[in-house]
Amino acid sequence: MVRVLIVCALVLAGCGTAASEQPRPEKRNHDRVVRMSGGEALSYVHSDTASQVLCSALPDEKLRRVLAATAVVRERHPDGAKGTCRIRDDRGSKAIDLSLHGVWDRFAPSARIAGRPAQINVNTKVVIDVAIAETDGYRTASKRTPILRAQGPVSIDMMVRGLLDELVPVLAEQTDELPQVDEDGTVAFSSTPLTADEFVDLPRPMQVLQLCTVAEQVLHLEVVRAIDTGTCTLRRPDGRTLALVVVDSVGSEQLTEKVAGRPARFGESTITVRLRDDALLDLMIGDTDPKLAEQLVRALGQG
Repeated sequence: MVRVLIVCALVLAGCGTAASEQPRPEKRNHDRVVRMSGGEALSYVHSDTASQVLCSALPDEKLRRVLAATAVVRERHPDGAKGTCRIRDDRGSKAIDLSLHGVWDRFAPSARIAGRPAQINVNTKVVIDVAIAETDGYRTASKRTPILRAQGPVSIDMMVRGLLDELVPVLAEQTDELPQVDEDGTVAFSSTPLTADEFVDLPRPMQVLQLCTVAEQVLHLEVVRAIDTGTCTLRRPDGRTLALVVVDSVGSEQLTEKVAGRPARFGESTITVRLRDDALLDLMIGDTDPKLAEQLVRALGQG
């Protein structure tokens, strides 16, 4: 009897009618632990990290209460929407999509949610945009995304607002002291120790400083410029430059080669390497030398 109960618990399949009457466990599709970023720092993370943070910011207890559900499901990148987290009840009748966006011309907040400027549109669905970080003074070329968007069916309008009441204070809280970013996106370079376990989830201005530092130390090249898009440019002895940048993944199907044991793609002028199996991020290297690429990947602690 004990063995039967253990097997039932392990397979989560329910043995008989009694088991099916128990509350279903929360299902999760955020498959790794990410460092928490909020406020200005969150506005600079990559889309894969953003979806992880959005999905994991609130505990199940609060989500169940907001959705009036006995169990919740968290889905990253639903319907292929990169950077999005969908939070829904286990029956699928109440679903709210969360995502981060850049500032656009028509963002004209006329309300406030949890003390932050917000824009609310209700038509065939409810769409609420909230500024979790400052929205003024940033160049359009930046990949910064300080606007949190929540949307769902009009029928759950109050649930969408209730979720934001809980979520915005968590996401708007400043978590990091970022390096200074100039008006043209330049990040003042200073040697910055690598935090390999957190590297892929760092805000871009912090990430690019670690990337530049590793490249400088391993390749013995001079750092020319670091910018808030995450691009590090170095100078070779012959005067040519080498550009490095961490980017949203080009797609696993294109990574048919290997570098330091990692999936990679060799292009005409670049090498692209998937840094981790559990993160949809790639390192793009402006060079076609596999030995150089291997040095960088291993030095970043991702190979």
